[in-house]
Amino acid sequence: MGIQITKNQGQEKWAFSDSLQIQDVGQMVDQIKQSDSLGNTCIVDVSAVTSCDTSGVQLLCVIMAECERNGWGAKMSHIPECIVDVANQIGVKFHGME
Repeated sequence: MGIQITKNQGQEKWAFSDSLQIQDVGQMVDQIKQSDSLGNTCIVDVSAVTSCDTSGVQLLCVIMAECERNGWGAKMSHIPECIVDVANQIGVKFHGME
């Protein structure tokens, strides 16, 4: 569980791993708040996520909305089936989801 945040030439990549579940979200929010700032572009890589619940989907929604609200280009990449399934159950569609 966790986020690895890397920066390269005005672009940030947030790579999530393992679990996006309610017991993990609080710690992830703390990690995000400690990141000094987002770049002009943010890639949210969720390819290594193996389990997700509605709290995890909510966290991803907030991240994408904040990026959009601040005018940062944001996209989510490599969305695994565990996130797609939960998102579909609660009626959430992310860019890149089919």
